[in-house]
Amino acid sequence: MRYYADVNNDYLAKYLDAEILDGFTSSWFFYDKTEEFKLAEVLDMEGNVFSFLWEYADDTLSEKIDEWKRALKRNNIQLSFGMKIINKDYLASEKKVYVDIVETDFTTADELFKNFSAFNVAKNLTQFIVDKNMYADDLNLSFLDTADPLARFENCIKMIQYQWLDAIVLNGYHHRGDLVKVFIHSKEIHFLPEHNTLIKNIFENIYVANSLSWS
Repeated sequence: MRYYADVNNDYLAKYLDAEILDGFTSSWFFYDKTEEFKLAEVLDMEGNVFSFLWEYADDTLSEKIDEWKRALKRNNIQLSFGMKIINKDYLASEKKVYVDIVETDFTTADELFKNFSAFNVAKNLTQFIVDKNMYADDLNLSFLDTADPLARFENCIKMIQYQWLDAIVLNGYHHRGDLVKVFIHSKEIHFLPEHNTLIKNIFENIYVANSLSWS
């Protein structure tokens, strides 16, 4: 695994205005498809994970079955009894969007989504790394209430200004085959064991999913 800091904020500069950009940064982890990326091993902190997974409604299914399957069941995510789940529905171009949010610890999040990558359904997965005293029931989801997918993604990034949110985790890949995890966070928080600078031209060969950007 390799890790880099986007010290010049080349990635976030595409989405944030200059007046708030200085408070945010991103850390990048590159790993092979055969490796398991484990939040519990990477993060030297206590906390929980809010995992957002979304899917469009499936017109080939009956409405009742479609609403039952939603996003988590559709992707064969098996939840243990008692796990906290929030279900929200949105509309995009007159099509229903199912958003499922599950609250877990680091280890459980790793296990639930270990087979997700940006080569498959992880393009629809966003994870919030939150303070251990923050719970899904306390989450204000108004940042999702816009029809503009780019504005919704920008609203998501701006959530970092809240102290309870330590990082937003996105998924991507490099065209040579590496998988990528992007941690968007406050500059006051350090995720990397050492300071390796991410060079700007690497973005020409990287895809990162703006994963709350249904349209």
